[in-house]
Amino acid sequence: SGIGRVALWCFDYATLFGRLGRFDLVEEWARRGLRVDAPRLNARLDIVLAYALLNMQRYAAAESVSAAGIRLAPRDHTIRLYHATALHELGLKEEALKEYTASYDLSHDPQILLNIGASLSGLGRYEDAVQALDLVPTGHPNRGDARRDMAVILLNHLQRPAEGLAALREAASLADDPGQARLLQDEIARIEAAMRKGQGAPRVKR
Repeated sequence: SGIGRVALWCFDYATLFGRLGRFDLVEEWARRGLRVDAPRLNARLDIVLAYALLNMQRYAAAESVSAAGIRLAPRDHTIRLYHATALHELGLKEEALKEYTASYDLSHDPQILLNIGASLSGLGRYEDAVQALDLVPTGHPNRGDARRDMAVILLNHLQRPAEGLAALREAASLADDPGQARLLQDEIARIEAAMRKGQGAPRVKR
């Protein structure tokens, strides 16, 4: 239909400007498309609009738009992820955790486990956070980040230095950036030196 073609045109322009980092123009074209009101495209337009609003740090607007997108496409994991991010930035930790979990359940994307781990840790659920981060599989690009986050929780909150150091060593071995690997190795050496002096494991630097 003519309405569908106009909405698709708006969606394509919004997507193009998103690739160019012109989030103000993403918003303009996405909102134009939503005003056309083509049912088959409204959810996709909500997704690109929420993405733009998040990048412009307009979190309340992003929450509203992504919630509307969920009503139209409840099984789309991307709009759930954007909703979770907006909720997190608004300080709604429990609600954000629920949406991160829903996004992961729909997509099984291990990268989302880092968000879940951070949310659980922020709520003081440290053991659950470690279990979530431990699900990031060997060989996945985010494995090193997950191990680093685990180390922080194990050392700073759960007082399990042996496991924390093991996680930190693995994170160092997986770091792509030599500078980052060096920083992690220095942190390991600092912790081990303190423990040898009988001072216990110091808090790991984030």
